[in-house]
Amino acid sequence: MNEEEVLTEYEILKDFGLSKNEIYTYLTVLSMDLCEAKEICRRTHIPSSKIYNILDRLENFGLIEIQQSRPKRYRPLSLDSAIENLKAYKKREYQMFKAKLPRLKTLLQSRVKTSISDSLFWNVSIGESNIFNRHISRFRFVDFIGMICIDYTMLMKMTTNSNMAQEISLDFKKKKITTKLIIAYETAEQKSQILNWVYQRPRDVDSKNQIRLIKEKISIPFGLFDLNKVILLMRHPVRSDEFLLSIYMINKPLYEDLIPYFDGIWNRAEVIPRN
Repeated sequence: MNEEEVLTEYEILKDFGLSKNEIYTYLTVLSMDLCEAKEICRRTHIPSSKIYNILDRLENFGLIEIQQSRPKRYRPLSLDSAIENLKAYKKREYQMFKAKLPRLKTLLQSRVKTSISDSLFWNVSIGESNIFNRHISRFRFVDFIGMICIDYTMLMKMTTNSNMAQEISLDFKKKKITTKLIIAYETAEQKSQILNWVYQRPRDVDSKNQIRLIKEKISIPFGLFDLNKVILLMRHPVRSDEFLLSIYMINKPLYEDLIPYFDGIWNRAEVIPRN
């Protein structure tokens, strides 16, 4: 049974931003069709001092409509209309938040420490979903330079299970980040698939975006960025095609130790010509 099958209507409506009392009120109106506030209060045990604001909110969501009589009467919109109105409501809400984000970033920027901190920090993510969402996704926010050494298995997971590889590439292109990417392979078929991916990417291979291939096994894929940040990817000890955990660190000494290691692999790797 998947997650969608165990969700209740209460949980889904809550995810759309309805409060506990708003959900109970809406479900009550659904079961009553045309009704008055006093009857809704009787069934939900919500006081009349609160019920009118709740009903107004439900109208704003596009879930019910109000007859402006004395007393007012309430009825639910059709389910098709309600679902479309919920979608439209959340879309308007998203656009409103999106418009505020540049201003929010400007306000928060004044509070951010601008100098690079070399204080040791580490964080572990367990399971591939967390590895991608919490650690691999950090490459989208690189500021200076990125050096990445992965293998065919990780590349396939980044391209087939999500759009993360393409999103990272587009972000690097937009910010003009200098990147060096090493991709390890073990078979000719793997190399062919890697090359297909390389030449279909939204960012061309050039002096600021270099990619090399190497025919060898990379025991611990890793990434280096922003002069002091490191990501290490650890495989499952039994299932080698599965990544068990990742470690993200702000660790300048380790970063500096890995630079010559990366350069050694880079110098052995095969250059992919520019498009």
